[in-house]
Amino acid sequence: MGRYVAAWLGTLLAVPALARTSAVPPGRDPLFDVVMEGDRAVVVGFPGLVWESDDAGQAFRSIGPGGPFGLLAVDLIQGRLTACGRDGRVLRPDGSGGWTALPSGTREHLLALDFADLRRGMAVGNFATAIRTDDGGETWEPVRIAPEGEDPTWNGVAFLDRETVVVVGEFGWIARSEDGGRSFRREDSAGVGVSLFGVAAAEGGIVAVGQDGTVIWGPGGRDFQVVEVPTREHLVRVAAAGSKVLAVGLGGTVLRADHPQGPWERVPVPVFGWLAGVALSPSGAGLAVGAEGVLLRTRDFGRTWVREGGER
Repeated sequence: MGRYVAAWLGTLLAVPALARTSAVPPGRDPLFDVVMEGDRAVVVGFPGLVWESDDAGQAFRSIGPGGPFGLLAVDLIQGRLTACGRDGRVLRPDGSGGWTALPSGTREHLLALDFADLRRGMAVGNFATAIRTDDGGETWEPVRIAPEGEDPTWNGVAFLDRETVVVVGEFGWIARSEDGGRSFRREDSAGVGVSLFGVAAAEGGIVAVGQDGTVIWGPGGRDFQVVEVPTREHLVRVAAAGSKVLAVGLGGTVLRADHPQGPWERVPVPVFGWLAGVALSPSGAGLAVGAEGVLLRTRDFGRTWVREGGER
């Protein structure tokens, strides 16, 4: 898994973050994830970058804590923001312009984060790391998903509802919980043995993406089937709004579909580096972020994109 994670995480250098306002996040700092709730959008990256927009990504302001670390994932639910990343960091704004570190109980890198509601959430990451919370992140408990002796990196997590949560990772691992993440069982991955990197709830089911252009779909988070897509590039993240789905990955790859079962189409974008994060809102507004500060924006469910960020 390490060589594939490195493909989009890259080498992180300690550069101080600056408080500023901009039409888009400026510079060439890598951006790793993006989330949208209504017209509010939040982008995270390195070094400790957090950029926030109130107009679906047309203008941003810096709200990040800064620091020599990467924030790799972000979630936004009912207006509450949580970010996580390297060395087990879980951070949240304190309401007065600062940030609070939530005790995660791990020092492993956390690669993905999702909350079902204001209380229940999960974060996952390197070396079989999985943690869950029932109090909004104030406290976290470790969860063992794979059998003892197996330590796959978990790359993605998504709640289908408050009780049903799916985690994906290396070696085609798909694990499903029906008790809010307390216990898991492995699901049949339809013969997929490659690493799965991203996962999202979509149209009452779960869609996951991974190496070699892999896309799989499981209604209800089970009975997964492989879906044909027009790329063999590694797909890193996936986002959904209702039945509409977007996926992004290496080589400036952007895919879209009106339903996870397809048909999927590859959409041309003015980017050739990796894309590591994507978000989509029910209005059709969406954002994708990646290497060298790249930020792409769509207003039509991913049919067309405009490059708004990153030095060209």
